[in-house]
Amino acid sequence: MEEEDEEVSIPWIQRHGNNISEASLYRSIQSNLNAGSVQTLYQSVPNISLNNIGSMNTLNSMHSAISMEDIQRTHNDDTLTFNNDTNETIIDGSCTDLRNSKRSSRSASKCGTIFSLYFRDEIRTIDFVLVWDEYNVEAQTYRCIEYRRIFEKNLEKEGLQLEYEQAEPNGLHFIKIHAPKEVLRRYAEILKLRLPMKELPSMMIFENRSNTLIKEVNSLFKRIMKKYYVNQTIFPTLKHNFTAVYSRDKEYLFNLDSPNFFTTATRARIVQFILDRTRFTETKDDDFAFGIDRLISEKAYIAAYPLHDGDLQAPDSMRYLLYKEWASIKKCLHYQPLDYIKEYFGVKIGLYFAWLGFYTHMLIPASIVGLLCFIYSCATLYSNEPSEDICNFNGTIEMCPLCDHFCGYWDLKETCLHARITYLFDNPSTVFFSIFMSLWGM
Repeated sequence: MEEEDEEVSIPWIQRHGNNISEASLYRSIQSNLNAGSVQTLYQSVPNISLNNIGSMNTLNSMHSAISMEDIQRTHNDDTLTFNNDTNETIIDGSCTDLRNSKRSSRSASKCGTIFSLYFRDEIRTIDFVLVWDEYNVEAQTYRCIEYRRIFEKNLEKEGLQLEYEQAEPNGLHFIKIHAPKEVLRRYAEILKLRLPMKELPSMMIFENRSNTLIKEVNSLFKRIMKKYYVNQTIFPTLKHNFTAVYSRDKEYLFNLDSPNFFTTATRARIVQFILDRTRFTETKDDDFAFGIDRLISEKAYIAAYPLHDGDLQAPDSMRYLLYKEWASIKKCLHYQPLDYIKEYFGVKIGLYFAWLGFYTHMLIPASIVGLLCFIYSCATLYSNEPSEDICNFNGTIEMCPLCDHFCGYWDLKETCLHARITYLFDNPSTVFFSIFMSLWGM
């Protein structure tokens, strides 16, 4: 029975007798660089016996043995366009196209991303993952088992496709979720998502004419700040696309045949929306018996999450690229690759980091004014009459005790340091700075 399960879980290996000398693997993958071309991969793995395939570790090691060096990439001549004015390379598509073009030439032995981000057929993408723990006592109760069964059945009714992985040695069960295009279309209309429109050949975007002096000033500023701008060789400029609120009645406005019409972030957002609203009981008594968050709190599942773009140590993944070239202390003074952040994390998170970058830049003038005020305070520190009278008074000014029984009289000169420090942050310039910040924050 165990051998039958293993044979089902590996449908692309045909068994001839007890042992096979060679297993041929045929796989067709859709090329994201050219939507009309299909690349066919033919690989053979010699001397693989199904009797030796007894765990996921063996399967993973077999995956690592499959080399991708024989894949020939097809390039579309219209993929890259060049702007003669700025010498910038513009990618005709999204950063997902750039990521997939890099990934098509990598070997599976270096990184298991090609296998781990897809279902077993290596065609359907993994848009979300559910996890439950069989060693958790609460997760094995009849109530949680029924919750999971009904919840997953309702997910399939919504049109989502589920694939179950074998249990890990630590007892974790992973359930992979894929959203077909029909589900994405239906919920994109419900969520009123803005999606890229078709490009009209006759449509031209005219640049706004500006004053020559303004152009010269901008060019000078760009030359000064050149090293702080986004590196165009690492993050090529993405081609601008018009977007509109998606509607199935107006699908003629959208290019649904594009392989990356629904980005990874959009797919994860739609699946998250479905998970948050799917019921897990068949009775109508409990009005709050829905949502993945409730199931996690009930211990039926322990986690639900979308996947990153492969391993953090994979040099040709977008996750690694953003980690090294954006989320790094060394790049704190550089501009952010907002288009790539938006493509990877979604529009909302991209908008957040755009606001955060603008907010940080607007703090620079305020910090300069504050620094000037502090310099003025330091320059006039020894010319402040009240503090100088306290510190340089020749006589002794005795002050009353601070307590009734244990304290004695004390000299006013003891507050000299405190008086000077107080002047640094409480002087005429701080009044000006407070007024400036009130107007700057408007």
